[in-house]
Amino acid sequence: MPHYCAAAVLSTLSNADPEVLIYRRSDRWSSLNTSGSLAICSLPQAGVTVHIAFSLARHDWPRCDGVQQIQSVTKSATAGSETGFLSLQRLSLWLARHNSRMNEGTTIPQIVHTGLVWQNHFHQLGQDFFTPLAPQPLGAPYWVGRSEGVADLLKLDRSQLETDALLQALSGNVPISGTQPLTSVYSGHQFGSWAGQLGDGRAILLGEANGLEVQLKGSGLTPYSRMGDGRAVLRSSIREFLCSEAMHGLGIPTTRALCVTGSDDEVWRETPETSAVVTRVALSFIRFGHFEHFAARNQFAQLKTLADYCVDRYYPDCRSTDALAGNTYAKLLRCVTERTAVMVAHWQAVGFCHGVMNTDNMSILGLTMDYGPFQFL
Repeated sequence: MPHYCAAAVLSTLSNADPEVLIYRRSDRWSSLNTSGSLAICSLPQAGVTVHIAFSLARHDWPRCDGVQQIQSVTKSATAGSETGFLSLQRLSLWLARHNSRMNEGTTIPQIVHTGLVWQNHFHQLGQDFFTPLAPQPLGAPYWVGRSEGVADLLKLDRSQLETDALLQALSGNVPISGTQPLTSVYSGHQFGSWAGQLGDGRAILLGEANGLEVQLKGSGLTPYSRMGDGRAVLRSSIREFLCSEAMHGLGIPTTRALCVTGSDDEVWRETPETSAVVTRVALSFIRFGHFEHFAARNQFAQLKTLADYCVDRYYPDCRSTDALAGNTYAKLLRCVTERTAVMVAHWQAVGFCHGVMNTDNMSILGLTMDYGPFQFL
C-alpha cells in the first residue's frame, strides 16, 4: 500500500520563506535545501488537517522553529510534476483530491479493531509535548516473536497474535481503531554533556490499553529523527524483545515487548540489514529528558503541567503527605530518585550494563528502557 510523505527543511537563520526543491521518489515526496539537509514526514491519508514537520539537522534549535502546520490546503499544480519549486506556504498535499500519478494503486486503508479500549492521556497534554504522526508502513511484514503474557496484560485476545490484521497494524501499515498516534519531544544529557533537543526519533506512541502505553519502535521517520532513518534493525529488535522479557522474568523493573515484526526492507548501518518493529509496552514512556526539555527552555508552565500529570497518574501519594514541607514536586523528585536507585541495584545484582544510561533513556518510573548496546557481565 503506497504511503505518501512530504518534507521540507526550514532555515531558522532567516525569517524569509525559503524556496525548497520538491521531488518525487517512488512513494515519497522529499525536499532538499541548499545545505543538503533532508527530512521526511508522514501525512494523513484523507482530507484532514495536514501536518508538515521540518526535521532539524541542528538538534539544539528550538522545536517551535522546526515544526510548521499547514491547514486546509489544496494540491499545488506543480506538485504533480517530477520536480518543482514551492514556497513553504504553498507546500501541500491533499490526498483526497484526484491525482492519477500520485494516487495510482492506492486504497483507503482499513481500520483494525483489536477489541481493546484505547485511551490517550498523553495526547491530552497538548502539542507542546508531541507531534501527531502516523507510523510509516513496513513492507511485507512477518511475525518474528510474540509474548502471550504481554497480550494478557493488555487484555488482548491471544488468538489475535496469529492474525494478519494485527501483524499489519503493529507494523504500521494499518491504523488501529481508537488510537491517536504521536511522537513526543524531549531533550537530555548524553555521556555527560548536554545534547539539546532529542525526542522519539523512531517511535510512535499509539495510546494506552488497559492502562499501559503501547509504542511502535522502528516505525519510521519523525520530526525528531535528526540524522537517523527512523527504523530499527532486526538483530537489535530481537535483542530488545528477548532481554526485556528476560529482565521481567528476573524481577527487574522494565518495559515489556508484545511482539517483533520483521521485513526484508533494507536499512543501512555499518552494512545493509533488514528492518523490524518492536511493539513496546510500559505504564509510561516518560523520561527524565521530557522534564529537561521544558526546564532548559524556561517553559515553566509546561514543566508544571508535565509534573502534575506524572503526580496525578503515577505518584498520587506525593499530594497526600506532609513530607518535605508538603512540596509535591520535591516529593516527586525523591520518589523518582528512589525508584531509579532500586532499578540500578537490580542491574548490579545480575551484572546488567545498560550501555547508554543517558537522561533521554531514563524512565521516571524506574523502568529499564531503550535496550541498545547492553550486555551482562
